[in-house]
Amino acid sequence: MPPFFALEDAQVRPEEIKAFYAANGFRPVWKEARLVALRHEIAQLADDGLNPQHYAPPALEEVAAQDEAQRIAQDMLATAAYLQALHDVRFGFLPVAQRERLWRTEDEAEREANTAARERARLFADAARQLDDLAGAFQRARPPLDAYHRLRAQYAQMRQQPAAAWPRIPEGPTLRPGQRSARVLLLRQRLLPEDAPASASADRLFDPQLADAVRAFQRAHGLNADGNVGQSTREALNVSHARRQQQLRANLERLRWLATPDNLLNEHIVLANIPAASVRYVRDARTVWRARVQVGQRERPTPPLRSEIEQVTLNPTWTVPPTILKEDKLPRLREDPEYLARQRMRVLTRSGQELDPASIDWNNPPPGILLRQDAGAGNALGQVILRFANPFAIYLHDTPSKRLFAQDRRATSSGCVRVEHITELVRMLLEDTGTMQNDELHALLASGKTRQVELLETVPILIAYWTADVADSEEDAGTLRFLPDIYQRDDALINRLQAAEKGAARLPAYLTTTHPVVPHV
Repeated sequence: MPPFFALEDAQVRPEEIKAFYAANGFRPVWKEARLVALRHEIAQLADDGLNPQHYAPPALEEVAAQDEAQRIAQDMLATAAYLQALHDVRFGFLPVAQRERLWRTEDEAEREANTAARERARLFADAARQLDDLAGAFQRARPPLDAYHRLRAQYAQMRQQPAAAWPRIPEGPTLRPGQRSARVLLLRQRLLPEDAPASASADRLFDPQLADAVRAFQRAHGLNADGNVGQSTREALNVSHARRQQQLRANLERLRWLATPDNLLNEHIVLANIPAASVRYVRDARTVWRARVQVGQRERPTPPLRSEIEQVTLNPTWTVPPTILKEDKLPRLREDPEYLARQRMRVLTRSGQELDPASIDWNNPPPGILLRQDAGAGNALGQVILRFANPFAIYLHDTPSKRLFAQDRRATSSGCVRVEHITELVRMLLEDTGTMQNDELHALLASGKTRQVELLETVPILIAYWTADVADSEEDAGTLRFLPDIYQRDDALINRLQAAEKGAARLPAYLTTTHPVVPHV
């Protein structure tokens, strides 16, 4: 089983309660003014997609208990609620076993676990010092990630709005600008303000104003902004307001998981979002390059992972992976004996010995054979590959199937990530790491010879999965985007969050039974 990143357990531990009181002279700390402030900040957690009721023990309402033991117990419960709320808004609400997996190398998983432990200790140490600035304590606890704060603001706005009763757009032929249809009436209701002027010819005309609104909607939903209302656009239009709100909440949780120093906060990283089918290169904390990508089909999904780009292959050959050999290539070979010659593929043994394709019974091929496509025009990997450690045999690479980048849905690969204009990314990585200059790169590519180039410095790569964010591109900056849930993971996450919301308050059981930590008052 490959290593997967796991935070420490989410429950606040007795020794952490004890350390909190040690930092405050082992005295009760929750006077009325602080409790009022704590109640306010916990209520604000609703804007983070968290349920404030999970952090609202009776101690937050009852200031004065009848005896000293009760006062101590109430004070400790308030402390537990405070620390647990800070923990969940920083690291995430769901337990590790219920989170979506992100593969990491063993070294990176161990380093990240150590980082998480240090961050947790720092978070609770700061909490003990910030009792008179609880608003600041909670704000500093939130993931230090612009993407999180932008999405939180959008969620807060949507949560506080009355649920919109959006009209459903019925099935039918693709609607195109200039056409007339009864469905255009519904489209206008869905996308244009109530006071928007209709065309002189009536509301049934798909006029330029409505076409502009459709294109804006498409850009905000990861669709090809052509202004036509086909199946993909219609399906996105028909998602309910309540569902979109749940989707935002789920993605706030995802961003809490991802917002670690080695992931989204890294100032130098290649970052790919699977549902967006896009990749960006971040340098000095700024996006300096971005492109469209093709990701894995639903049956062969691209796995979320964190690794280090170590090597570039120029003019690669392609050894067909076993799954593709079995499911794709062998059926073609049985139907078309000339397929190998047209694709410039050779048949090899595992030791590298070349075999005559005509000598092989493709209905019952011998075990251990390999198909290898020569470098050059038509090679499935194109001109370049970016390689990084992972157990899934995936990488970022070029492709001859460039027409697919124009599609709305780009889940077309067998798991690898095909990158548009990848040679530009390769050039930047080679130059930024001091490995190679542009002239040498182009000369090597022009030679047609396969060449492995080791980066002088590795570059982090994160391939992750989130289906809502706020655009930061020049064209659509500030636009809330909903992305296609291509692997159907939103429902499972939304259901887990809703089930957890119905559970008991997230307070340590040991504080409601025995009290292993009793501050000296």
